[in-house]
This record gives sequence, structure tokens and C-alpha cells, in this order.
Amino acid sequence: MSMRAIVAFVIALGLLLPVVSHAEEMTLGRVTTQRLNMRSVPATSGAVLAELPMGMKVVLFSRRVGDWREIGVLIDNQTKTGWVREKFIEQLSSSPLKLPPASPSPSATPRSTYRAPLSIRDTDLNCRENIIGGGLSGCDYTIRVEYNGDADVEGAFSVDCDVEARMEQRDDLFPSRKTFDGYATLHVNSGYGSTTVDVTLTPGISIEPIVRVTVTDTSCRYNR
Repeated sequence: MSMRAIVAFVIALGLLLPVVSHAEEMTLGRVTTQRLNMRSVPATSGAVLAELPMGMKVVLFSRRVGDWREIGVLIDNQTKTGWVREKFIEQLSSSPLKLPPASPSPSATPRSTYRAPLSIRDTDLNCRENIIGGGLSGCDYTIRVEYNGDADVEGAFSVDCDVEARMEQRDDLFPSRKTFDGYATLHVNSGYGSTTVDVTLTPGISIEPIVRVTVTDTSCRYNR
């Protein structure tokens, strides 16, 4: 595996920083047995934190106790650390990598920005299944925008919205992010008006089907 892929995996595990307080050197590994128990302590008496399937990518920390190795994994977008028998892990990289600097955790609610007195009142995401190839063929994202400003303002304005979405493939550790745009005309009467902006989110050409689309950022502006 390339050094770039290893770096990307380590960055994805930046969530480990609150857990691992000491400086760590780490490498990338892979599970080589059908089912590997990750335990809370380096002993078979430790509680099983997760069962790792064959081929799963893990981060190998430097700490060892006997034939046990401390590791980190991403499961359902959550980071877990624990201990496994080292003989059931294949090391994929020989060059150690330092843990990257911490970055703020993404908000569970998509970030929305706008220029006052324009406001985003509501959004709706509706995805379509791809019957032929499986996964999703695309999504329709509807943004309800309102203008509530000076009562003397009248006329028609152009509203432009940019939408950032995370496109996640099956068993994807690093979902890609894409930006889409849409526009509509906003008619303002006595300082108030509303409209909807429809943005089509399409995964594009991909070997693996897109199974999940998540909107992470919505930004709208108007032109007077």
C-alpha cells in the first residue's frame, strides 16, 4: 500500500487523539484471520470490544505486551482502540508515521451559511436507488430560502447555493466529498420573499456503488 494511503488512513483516525495522550508511532496493518477479537486489555480475560473480520485495516500502535499489540480501528464511523494477538495481524507498512495534529470533530448537523437577510429555512434530501447496478443513482436536495429584510425592497433576485456532500461507497474508509450548485429566482414583495433551490447530487463514475450520501455544508447567497 502506498505511503499516501497510509497517511490518509491515519488522518481518518485523528479521532484517536482524545484517547491516545502520549506521542505514538504507528503503522498500517490488516487482519489475517477469519474473526479476531479486540480486547480491552492484553489478555484473553479482557472484555471483547469488537470482532474484526479478515482483511480489515487497522492502525498498529507501538505498545506491546508479550504477544499482544495495541491497535486502533474505525467501526461504523467510530474510533475504537484495544488489544489483539499480534500473530493475527499483517503489517502493511514498514515506515512509522506520527499521529497527525488534532482537527475539530465534524458537526452532526450540516453547516449552513447565508448572507443576511437571506436565511435557509428548511432542507430535504431525497435519494434514488440504482435498480440496475445497486446503490444510489443520485439524490435531490431541496433548499427553502427566505428573504426578510427592508420593507421597501421589491423585485426579483438570483439565489445561488453551493452544497458539499460526502459520497460513501460500500466499506469505504475515506468517503469522497463533492461540491454541487443550484440556483433559483427569488421574488421579493415589501421586503419578504421565499423560493426553493433544487440541487442534484450525483455520484459520477465509480467502480463501487455509492451507498450513502450525506450533506455536510450548504451555502446560499443572493444577487441584488
